[in-house]
Amino acid sequence: MPATGAAFEGFLPGQRLASVPAQFFTEVLPAIEDADELRVTVYALYAIPRPGQVAARRASSLLAEAPLARWFATHGGMEAGRRALEAAVARGVLLALPLADGDLLLAVHSE
Repeated sequence: MPATGAAFEGFLPGQRLASVPAQFFTEVLPAIEDADELRVTVYALYAIPRPGQVAARRASSLLAEAPLARWFATHGGMEAGRRALEAAVARGVLLALPLADGDLLLAVHSE
């Protein structure tokens, strides 16, 4: 049941579809044991390759987006979010480039 206590009423018509490579379901998903890593991985697969935008995002920006920020506000804070992103990078699903300000630039590991 959603956090609001109300049952999900279904997807609205006309919503943008998020494409997830089938390989995620056959290789990556079975290997992820940490719920936070799974949460940030799935969200990153949705949020990083948004149409019309550069296919990379700052880790701080990704973690600040409402769905992740709300979750981590009550589940370990941003430090837990950063650990989950680091786990996704260590797994190889995300690529990370350290930035001079201490943040990371993230990209989905694909062509």
